[in-house]
Amino acid sequence: MDAPPGGKTKEAGIALVLVLLIVTLLYIIVAELVTTSEFDRMTAENLAVETMESQALKVGLAKVLEDLAGDSDGGGEGGSAGAGAGGALGNLGAGGTGAPGGKGQGKEDAGGDPGDSSRDSWFKPYVVYEDDRLTVYAFVEDENRKFNILTLLSPDSEFRDRSRKRLIRLLDELWEDAEFDLSRSEAETWVTAMEEWMRGESRNDDLPKPPLAGKFELDKSEVLPPFSLHELMLTGRIPKEAFPDRIVGRTLFPGLESVLTVYSSVRRTPLPGGPGEGGGANPSGGAGDQGGGNPQAGGNGTENGTGGEDKEKALGPGIRININTAPRAVLQALAPVSEIPGSVIESILRYRNEIEEEKEQGGDEEALLEDQGPKYKIFTSVEDLDLVEDWKLLPENDALDRFKNLLTTRSNVFTIHLAALYKRDEEGKAFQITKVRSVWVRDDQGEEAKMYPLIPLHRVQGLRVFQVDFPDEVEENADISEEEEFAAEQNAWNPFRLDFYDPKKRNEYR
Repeated sequence: MDAPPGGKTKEAGIALVLVLLIVTLLYIIVAELVTTSEFDRMTAENLAVETMESQALKVGLAKVLEDLAGDSDGGGEGGSAGAGAGGALGNLGAGGTGAPGGKGQGKEDAGGDPGDSSRDSWFKPYVVYEDDRLTVYAFVEDENRKFNILTLLSPDSEFRDRSRKRLIRLLDELWEDAEFDLSRSEAETWVTAMEEWMRGESRNDDLPKPPLAGKFELDKSEVLPPFSLHELMLTGRIPKEAFPDRIVGRTLFPGLESVLTVYSSVRRTPLPGGPGEGGGANPSGGAGDQGGGNPQAGGNGTENGTGGEDKEKALGPGIRININTAPRAVLQALAPVSEIPGSVIESILRYRNEIEEEKEQGGDEEALLEDQGPKYKIFTSVEDLDLVEDWKLLPENDALDRFKNLLTTRSNVFTIHLAALYKRDEEGKAFQITKVRSVWVRDDQGEEAKMYPLIPLHRVQGLRVFQVDFPDEVEENADISEEEEFAAEQNAWNPFRLDFYDPKKRNEYR
């Protein structure tokens, strides 16, 4: 058969096709190797960053614990007596007009002890660790500023009923003017869900009753005090979106985590087989015992608050709320406006935001306060409410006594929020944040304060932001000092500050 013109066969050009296929195959293999290598490099870098963040967070936690322990005023017997008289729910519940527990509160405030307030170094979010592009921010939140839902379990029916009304008021007014604002009936539904959950009425085979040491009987039914506020998500009636803070525009709406707690009624229980003074803080057992203890126990201000030397010891002021740190919503909920008008609550908040006149004494403490910024007025005792003009104008009655009996100036349980922020480039255009949280109790009953963990350090999601009493009055001044400019830049990078979530601030300082 004759060959085609030019000597070419039908297989002409097959070699070129094979070469193209081989080149394409090699390209795919090389691209895969390059991609795999890049992913391996990124994975190794992420693991290195994660390890670095983990170590930095541990260092930050140690620094915060050191600050909290160093801030202790050494409550000694005075703090112990206050805890014993007011720490148990039954004790406070029995005092309809505030007589029981008054002795403990008096000792707590003896000597004008300032307690815990905005003057403490931990009060505002701050930097606890910084290394090149990695910064760890801390936000310490005293649980004593919040409303304890365990008051719904008080053995005193009158006090329990008042607590229920306070909690309904709190939920009803918490998100006023927001699209997710609760109506009065919805607030009552949520409170009922909390009560049913703690009383075990919602438990079944899918959600069995846990073998908690702190469970007790109330009104002939078994009560299960929650170990964490987040247990309430299991009720099916309180959405998970209600727990973290929420930002709408430039307005911060506090979540349930910011105003409710189960930790401020802690007791120290002896270790099995150990000495009576041993042991650690017990949030479940302590909460349950204090909720179901004898209403009359501890009214004499004894150290244990339960009348016996072998009983658990209450730590701190119990369920009392720190008037120096409590948010507006919590203070407003403690009494109806017919008893304590809103203008009085406003005046209380104004008082603790007034700058105190400088004293001529000076000293290291005064120098430290100058470094931290303005020195605001604080309530050194609950009796300092008389320094508020609008409060003094109120007629004396049982309502004022009930309000004062719910307050303290001390805190002893703290939630430590930590955020590790790593900038992936020098400009900070790309960054990552790792958030963790831990709960600790500070025991002041001794010469040195000791910190005990209630909830170990663990990763968390959700928004938590430091709240100010008057956010609408935060002025924006273009002519600020160099120091204020640095502080503003720090706030723009601090995940616990509102400025971090403001696009204007973000573009200005990042």
